[in-house]
Amino acid sequence: MEIQYSQDNIAILFLDPIGREADRSIREAYRQIYLCGDFIKKYKHIKDSLSFELSHHSFGIQLCDYCAGIFNGVLKGYTPSIEVFRTRLRPFLRKSSEGKFMGCGIVEVPKNEQARQFLLSRICGIIHG
Repeated sequence: MEIQYSQDNIAILFLDPIGREADRSIREAYRQIYLCGDFIKKYKHIKDSLSFELSHHSFGIQLCDYCAGIFNGVLKGYTPSIEVFRTRLRPFLRKSSEGKFMGCGIVEVPKNEQARQFLLSRICGIIHG
């Protein structure tokens, strides 16, 4: 969603290879979505490509793993994770125009209002409390 705000924005998706058969299935699903789905028509900045990259060679995947680890530590209440989240990650979280990060910078997949409320109360309680 963020890439729609400016024509200069770009999004790149990298996938860690799983295995030949799984990778082939992912490529086929992507092809079907791209060619047959109306989802792609809503976006102006889609480049038709799918890239598999080994995670131990990918800065992007390593950065995502790092952030996920910190977030996991926050949910478990680990003090070092909470401090890193407060000082290093939270300032960069994508927020709505109302300043809310749930549903923008932090999204539960699949969407689940109960899970969202649990995460929101847990995160707010930890980072503010």
